[in-house]
Amino acid sequence: DCEIVNVTPALGAVNLAGGNYARAEMYLNSVVATDPGNVQARKMLAAARLGMQQPQGAVDVLRPALDAADAPMLAMLGQASVRAGDYDDGLVYLERSLRADPDNPSLQLEMAAGYLAAGRLDEAVSALQAVPAKADSDLLRRELLLVLALARKQDWDGARTRAHALAERFPDQPMSYNLSGS
Repeated sequence: DCEIVNVTPALGAVNLAGGNYARAEMYLNSVVATDPGNVQARKMLAAARLGMQQPQGAVDVLRPALDAADAPMLAMLGQASVRAGDYDDGLVYLERSLRADPDNPSLQLEMAAGYLAAGRLDEAVSALQAVPAKADSDLLRRELLLVLALARKQDWDGARTRAHALAERFPDQPMSYNLSGS
């Protein structure tokens, strides 16, 4: 009485976690092909495609499961759409993800990054200033994005002040010195 177990999803997940995106894509493609309703496999396949810098491929695999989308999936779809250059759809998905989980700082940062990518600088700055920094990683990302947004708005004094404060707060982060120097 030997039961055959399909290890393909596990192999896809292991390769994705290990950064072997092409191999993860290979395994996860076969899972989605045989089980199109497997939303978790679709999310992992989209993550692999994003890791391979294929945002349109991530969009293509996520859209068919839109009816079953939760906040993280909507955020991933929004991020992929923005990276693919479809800012309008991307921002709609990011806004939907944020409505589903409004107190999630990671989703708030994704929304702000979407505004920044779309060139909606005032909205990016407002969104970034509203993000509570609950962890150093949130604070670092928020401040990096805020410096970039202020620089794109040509608010050089504001960008410089934030960049210097960032370098003082995170002395072990080279990016903060790069921004300050720039």
